[in-house]
Amino acid sequence: MFGSGCRTWHSSVMKTLCGSGKEYVPMFEALIVGIVSALFIAALSASFRHRHYIRPAVRCTLFCRNSKLRVSIAAILKLCSNNRYVLIRNHHRPEVFGPIGGVYEYYPSASDQLDQCGFIPQVRDQDMKNDLRGFLKAKYLPSFMRWFLSGKNREVEHLTSIPCRTNLTC
Repeated sequence: MFGSGCRTWHSSVMKTLCGSGKEYVPMFEALIVGIVSALFIAALSASFRHRHYIRPAVRCTLFCRNSKLRVSIAAILKLCSNNRYVLIRNHHRPEVFGPIGGVYEYYPSASDQLDQCGFIPQVRDQDMKNDLRGFLKAKYLPSFMRWFLSGKNREVEHLTSIPCRTNLTC
């Protein structure tokens, strides 16, 4: 008795809310389409946000979440002419020559963001203290890269273009 009364009440409420009840199916379909569309847009937005590092981000978050990654982010200036490159002596290894450039540094104000990413700096000596060279868990790579690409609390490149000269001599 109680169950049949509930069914009658439920059907009368549905008729009140949805009319004859025929609109109920299209409304349900519209709801499903809305949810699927929202999920698709969220995935598209995430892929656009991570477009610079989508493949490593997917690999790190899905397949090797807890493995330890070594990250080192550097800028290199390439100067060449006629397949000849300008190289300079390495400060830490004088027997090695390499391109002009070096690892980015972070400011002390970035400590909170780097701690949230689980970043453990790799410091060999005092002049490498704030280098963006260290270790983190793979699952934090997307948030680390998001922070780095934001340019906040780190060294940023001020030089946007270099005048090109074709008569470089080495």
